[in-house]
Amino acid sequence: MILFVLCSLAVVAVAEHPPGASITGAALNGMLQLEDWMFSWPEGEPVAVPYPFDEVSSRPDLPQGRRFPSEALPPDLIDPWASEGGLIGTTAARLGDAAVIGAITQHRETYYTEYDFAAMARAGIGHARLALGWWAFAADPDTVTAPALIGDPCHPEKRFVAPPGSFLRGLLAQAGRHNVSLLVDLHAMPCGSSDGTYNGVFPADPTFFGNASARARGLGVVRTMLRWYAALEPALRRAVHGFTLLNEPGLGLVPGGTPGPRPGVTPLAGGNASVVAWLGSAVEVFEELAVVGTAVAAGNDDAHQPLLYMNLHQAAFPPLPAALGGASSIEQMAGAMAGWGLSGKPWAVLDVHQYLAWSGDGRGVPAANCSSDETLGAYVGAAMQQFTGEMQAAAAAHGIARIACSEWSLSLHHKDHVAPCAAPNALDVMYRTQVAAFAAADMAQFFWGWRMPQGGCHEAKWSLKFHLTGMH
Repeated sequence: MILFVLCSLAVVAVAEHPPGASITGAALNGMLQLEDWMFSWPEGEPVAVPYPFDEVSSRPDLPQGRRFPSEALPPDLIDPWASEGGLIGTTAARLGDAAVIGAITQHRETYYTEYDFAAMARAGIGHARLALGWWAFAADPDTVTAPALIGDPCHPEKRFVAPPGSFLRGLLAQAGRHNVSLLVDLHAMPCGSSDGTYNGVFPADPTFFGNASARARGLGVVRTMLRWYAALEPALRRAVHGFTLLNEPGLGLVPGGTPGPRPGVTPLAGGNASVVAWLGSAVEVFEELAVVGTAVAAGNDDAHQPLLYMNLHQAAFPPLPAALGGASSIEQMAGAMAGWGLSGKPWAVLDVHQYLAWSGDGRGVPAANCSSDETLGAYVGAAMQQFTGEMQAAAAAHGIARIACSEWSLSLHHKDHVAPCAAPNALDVMYRTQVAAFAAADMAQFFWGWRMPQGGCHEAKWSLKFHLTGMH
């Protein structure tokens, strides 16, 4: 029996949206959306040196998934896996649909519990980012009475377990009881909408933006998600902080971007035009279904306006040459939001991720800038001031009301076993300096993940729970 079904569905009304800096969150990664590097090592076992699965962004030739989440199935039954669709599809082919559905259900019911929301609240975290894939809203979740397997339309061997609406409602109820509100974040679309392990089909060619049928289906997913939200009872609606219509859209697909298309990936014709056009259509769906009109809000005590986090990635907006105006990636992102009609909208958020693990020309924090706590603090502070300042300026220039960073971490290098730092308190410096910079910029922030017990050497740098409490 699912724990949250047994609990009362009464929730505490969460506060309406305060200014950006007070929005402090962490992601519920690893529950409804899986990435291989998060499940590479047995929980609690000492980490090998050198660590064999140390890349944060997996190469296509090195699947880093070596465990089934929450050890719900023994590792000798699991093939190395690179994406959620690969794990579920291969395991179901080997053990049967019922076995893999049962194992995923066991993982989801135990990986995050109400104790995690209580711990977040004690740590001053009022928001949680719920990453999930298109399969969660392939149909109205309230019509899904039991978890069910569905396949990707372009890569049918990649399969996913669609959660029932009762599970999603239970999460909202649990979070609301602790005054934590959820940012519902679509991480993947049919056929793959970015090139990374979180896209569901990696390392297969992600073709969403070049496939008219997939794009239409993706808009249907957004529409289903927002209609489901609109039909929730008021207390549960108020536990929804906002929505991200797509995470890092177009990453690795646009020629000239960093990263650009790798061998085996079809580059997008016309640069990012198809990405911008689809996102504009998705914004129209949001405005149709999730924007509360002034008159409605004034006369309805239950009216609640969720925020719209437009998460965009520099790789899909390569900096322009001087001859074309020289606009930076962030300037182009804010301009795209203005083009979608989001200037002056108090619920619109420009959301860009920030990772120092790829600073220093992509090689991470240079050793020379990490010789002491002081040198590291100065380096991180300068990098954050540049990032937040550019975000503030771009938003102001285009009339975007809010800015956010929905992913950041303590990682100093994208290979997490690399230790360039002599600074004795490097991770604490990374944490304190970045938090201070977000607050100074009045910028909402969500740490990359709350927990990562099977993450091996990644856990210390990517799990906020581990950093704050030392617990898995």
